[in-house]
Amino acid sequence: MHHGTDPPEFLLETRPKVEGPGPGPDNSAFTHMLSQIPAATVATFDAAQLRALSLALQQSKRQHRLDFRVSLPWFGSRIYFALLAGDERRSLDRLQREGQITVGRIALTYAAACALIFTLMILSATVFVYAISKIGTDDGPALPYRVERR
Repeated sequence: MHHGTDPPEFLLETRPKVEGPGPGPDNSAFTHMLSQIPAATVATFDAAQLRALSLALQQSKRQHRLDFRVSLPWFGSRIYFALLAGDERRSLDRLQREGQITVGRIALTYAAACALIFTLMILSATVFVYAISKIGTDDGPALPYRVERR
């Protein structure tokens, strides 16, 4: 199997020319998918089959309401961080089959969400109290009136 960034040679030589929407040089996901299929099999695809595969791949990309992705440096290498959230489209049966619905997993998710909310509340309160403590001092913003200290 080919795992490089450029399309393998067999794709460039054997792929038929396709008119209209479908596979093209700018469709890297399609090229990557084809690079995972044996060359002998790809050589048997005609233009209509390639177009259908490309359209199916494009339609399978679903949008999430929250889609945050970033690649970060990590001790000489890189790690990938993704935060995705959206409407659940999988059936309850499929979720149970895949082990996505377990008491432990649900409890862990709720605990993590509560910890995140609590942390954000504490951070917000800390910033608010600090800002309030600086009002009227030489370090903070001036008030439109004079504060007398005794």
